[in-house]
Amino acid sequence: MSVVDWIILDVGGRRMSTTRSTLISSPDSVLARMFDPDSRLEPARMEDGAYIIDANPDCFQVILDWLRYRQVMLPSSLNDYGAVAVVAEFYGLLEMLEHIKNLQPSPKIEEPCDDEKVTLDVGGRKMYTTKKTLSVSPVLREMFDTRARNKPKPQADGSYFIDSDPNNFLIVLNYMRDDVVILPESAVKGTPSEDNVRRLFARFQLHYARKQIEDNFKNLRDSTK
Repeated sequence: MSVVDWIILDVGGRRMSTTRSTLISSPDSVLARMFDPDSRLEPARMEDGAYIIDANPDCFQVILDWLRYRQVMLPSSLNDYGAVAVVAEFYGLLEMLEHIKNLQPSPKIEEPCDDEKVTLDVGGRKMYTTKKTLSVSPVLREMFDTRARNKPKPQADGSYFIDSDPNNFLIVLNYMRDDVVILPESAVKGTPSEDNVRRLFARFQLHYARKQIEDNFKNLRDSTK
């Protein structure tokens, strides 16, 4: 087994060929751990001489090209980077995620509404922010876009209901404000857990925070040893 071996992949029913050296070129990624000859992680299941990869083949082709050339090249079948970012996050390609983030223009709500104040009712707790802050999340940006077909209706007091734990959502809101993941002191005792924080950020499509989340929880674990 060598890093120059040719590997055949079956990605969502589409066969692709590449070298092992390409698949392990991002050492901290899931793909590298799957196909590194020295890794203990079992590679994907093999059928008919190909490793089975359960992923969108168009998105995975973009990932393969990134591993080869360190460039993001979208095929005509993909209209934006969103789907690719989800697959890249799944395989732990954090450098690629950062590259995609830099390629995308800063999201904005229609002018002059960027600084319009918004009151949220998050699990019964009122929180105050602006549309500009909420626009960092693709999900919330669409939710409060004046052009949205399914724009939510405010409650009787003018607030918008968000069905989420308020303590956890505050982590997300502060990230959208300052681009920094700040964990509460209770995280030392496991509240919230790393999995819960990851899922909440994924729910609002804030994929670029993953590295900060991992680093913060790692620092917490190290501090309690």
